[in-house]
Amino acid sequence: MATQEIGQVTTLEQQASRPKSRMRSPSDRGNDVMTHQQLTEWMRRQGLIADPPPEFLAFGEAWGTLSDTEKNQILWELDHLPPGPMASDIVAEQRR
Repeated sequence: MATQEIGQVTTLEQQASRPKSRMRSPSDRGNDVMTHQQLTEWMRRQGLIADPPPEFLAFGEAWGTLSDTEKNQILWELDHLPPGPMASDIVAEQRR
């Protein structure tokens, strides 16, 4: 290994071993059980999840307005799509 690479590895090891500011995790709450909402809020505060984009919210609202029959028809169609080439096969073919 070159000297420069050894130096980079050493630097990374030093950075990894430094204590970071400890974030409060759900396990720090003791025996308290977090609800789904509390866990979601905690994850959002930690930057682990973000709010969905507006168009995703619009899709969700549109789905919510459908009747159960319409939802079942859509799900059935998605479950019974005709077989076809895989996306990776299409990409590989286009690269030839």
